[in-house]
Amino acid sequence: MLRTFLASLFLLFSFSAFTQVAGGGAREQGNSERPNVLWLTIEDTSPQFIGAYGNTDVHTPNIDRLAAEGIRFDRAFAPAPVCAIARNALITGMSPDKLGTGNHRSAYPVPEFIRGYPAYLRDRGYYTTNNAKTDYNTSRADAIIAESWDESSNKAGWWDRAPGQPFFSVFNFAESHQSRTMTQPRPWYEKNVLAHLPDSLRTRASELEMLPVYRDSPEMREHVARVYNSINLMDLRIGEMLDRLEADGLTDSTIIFVYADHGEAVPGGKATASGLGYRVPFLIWFPEVYRHLSPWKSGSVSQELLTFLDLGPTLISLTGGDIPEYMDGRAALGGAREPAPEYIFAGRNRLDETPDLARSVTDGRYLYTRNFFPQYPAQKPQKYADVSDIVQAIRADDRAGLLSEPQSRILRPQPAETLFDLQSDPWERHNLIDDPAYADRARRMREAVREEILAERDVHFLPEVALAKLPMPYTFRQDRENYPLSEALEVALIDPVTAKGQRKLIRALGDKRQLVRYWAAVVLGRVPPSPNAVAGLRTALNDEHFTVAIYAAGALVRHTDDAGAAAELLRTHALGEEPYRALSALQQMQYAGPAMRDFLPDFRAKLKQLDAEPGADKNMAYNLRSIVETSIFLLGEGPKLAY
Repeated sequence: MLRTFLASLFLLFSFSAFTQVAGGGAREQGNSERPNVLWLTIEDTSPQFIGAYGNTDVHTPNIDRLAAEGIRFDRAFAPAPVCAIARNALITGMSPDKLGTGNHRSAYPVPEFIRGYPAYLRDRGYYTTNNAKTDYNTSRADAIIAESWDESSNKAGWWDRAPGQPFFSVFNFAESHQSRTMTQPRPWYEKNVLAHLPDSLRTRASELEMLPVYRDSPEMREHVARVYNSINLMDLRIGEMLDRLEADGLTDSTIIFVYADHGEAVPGGKATASGLGYRVPFLIWFPEVYRHLSPWKSGSVSQELLTFLDLGPTLISLTGGDIPEYMDGRAALGGAREPAPEYIFAGRNRLDETPDLARSVTDGRYLYTRNFFPQYPAQKPQKYADVSDIVQAIRADDRAGLLSEPQSRILRPQPAETLFDLQSDPWERHNLIDDPAYADRARRMREAVREEILAERDVHFLPEVALAKLPMPYTFRQDRENYPLSEALEVALIDPVTAKGQRKLIRALGDKRQLVRYWAAVVLGRVPPSPNAVAGLRTALNDEHFTVAIYAAGALVRHTDDAGAAAELLRTHALGEEPYRALSALQQMQYAGPAMRDFLPDFRAKLKQLDAEPGADKNMAYNLRSIVETSIFLLGEGPKLAY
């Protein structure tokens, strides 16, 4: 009896002990219950494409059942509208804006004290598995994978754990991924998606309700039906996974999470700073034995705000661990549960070859976005999207004048600010930013974005060509002397349309701080500059920092008739060997307006250069090739894009 008592006492201390973590202490949490957790990650899907959220054209009976018996969340958001950045935020529990991990498929270092959140479950005796996607967007990905997972492969699952050992198992369902919904050729989709669906689970183009953001044509109906059928197959595969859980006798002891890694992979969704890009379906199902762990009733709908930054803390809390202080999110479940905040934040940076910097804030219903590169459209030229039939159909319909203003909006320059009511306007057709009735809300959310940028010391206001050279972006962002973020942000927020704004920007072009000059050149390039601004931009072509010169050159090429020196500068950098510098120059060439055709010989020369020397950085080599091939294709001077 004494031995049993001592063993129980040892277990009690083991379950409630502190775990001190580098970079900060831990939040004490004494929950000793250790449920199994099954984590089903569906790729590239927004709530309005799921039956449980009201779509009657899609067939998702398995997800719908879990929603009916569990809790459906209406206000869950990814911190970025693309996988790699969203997954980095999820695995680390930290904001990409602080870590410098916001650019797609980048490999920058993050501090060594950061552990993947499953490592804290392993500390508690959990068997952790990932099947199989990682995509953690940092040079420390291998170390994070090794520490986080007992097994991470396409064979991983709960089945290899020790007898009685609790498990945390993640499965990723690629059936709804962009490669299925739009990117792969139609014959591939028919063979790999449609052929695997029984007739009862197929969505037919002629019967669906057309999405209001697309033209209602037979061709577009087929494209939308393809999206639905890819989701239908994903749900079928989830059903098979649930059947295996049941066959192994584990359903009654396993909490099930279902969520998407970001929004739907359709034009105007994934890869855009929008509700359709950020907002995700999110469900939690509790077995009877663990329903007391849920703050919500089974079968209910929660309006509580959730972000991916919350998921690591939530899993650690739910399984009785101690949440490290460095994590930015909050626990939504378990003994360490905290109230939801007023706002959560998200953003869009460089994605593949496409440039961008947008910062968003939402209270769950309203979404405010500040576009720092509004001259670029939401649906940017991007090989991975432009290879698809649906994007090519939209561009063709636009050239033929067949699209309404809301339908063509994704192909046009964006407003500097947007405000949408995601509840009454889930397809974001009505920008409320200039509506007097929403002026106070816009003001408060605008200020929230500004305060968040400064509080986080958002390192992505640094041009990526400089970011890529930093030994540690996380640390550099805190250097106020060498990273004058406040002053640069003040310039980035200037309205270049007004004469007063242009005068401020001209003065900023002469600032001693390179980052301030960079943002002055960026903002001046958004609109036709005044004669004095043109003179300032011409002087900036000789700036000692080429990032300033490249954006000044882009502004002159787009907005002046005498831009020979500017064009030559872009050519020099585009054909140079430094990949980030080349990409920046090529981006300016791609967005040169009518002058883009003048760069056709340079695009061809760059393609030959890449054929000869593709480059050591595979991701950047892909980006450079993609921007060149897409530019040539959009000019009508190249072969059909191939995936």
